[in-house]
Amino acid sequence: MNGKSELVQKAVRRGKYAALFHFLLAEKSDLVELTFADLEGVLGFSLPDSAYLYRPWWANQAKSGHSQAMAWDAAGWKTALVDLEAETLRFERMGKDVMVLRNAVSQATITPPMEFWVYENWTHKKAIVHDAGCSYCNHGKGMHVDSSSRNGCWHGPFDSLDIAERKANTTGREEIRLCRVCL
Repeated sequence: MNGKSELVQKAVRRGKYAALFHFLLAEKSDLVELTFADLEGVLGFSLPDSAYLYRPWWANQAKSGHSQAMAWDAAGWKTALVDLEAETLRFERMGKDVMVLRNAVSQATITPPMEFWVYENWTHKKAIVHDAGCSYCNHGKGMHVDSSSRNGCWHGPFDSLDIAERKANTTGREEIRLCRVCL
């Protein structure tokens, strides 16, 4: 385990979702199906409203800094079959092949093609850099593919985060930042 992985493990063990981390570590099967209420019982507190309303809350994006995703990822699990209406979800243990691939990617031995976009919001005077696969970006189409472009526009794709950040800086917007969901 590298130094960064050890730091993540320490943070998860003492973080808000530590109970979930320990619950999944102790699980013997490769699938766990829970209701949101069951999960709240494991956690000892209520899930935030966003967990009930927004699918991105359940995204398997541990690098996003979201403590819930870091907890299940550090335990070797991912979310699947999240049903917001039925308030149910499935955790699936990441198989050996998935763990090997994830570790290879994190060690830069395999580099997936990256694509970044910048959303320039004229109304709120900001420019936000997104990974193309982000649910807010959707490869430059946004969350609402059929929405108008009266509030802003997408710039991209860019081959690197650095190039996307430079583009964001040329917009002259008051707020320039990375997406809090995907980066």
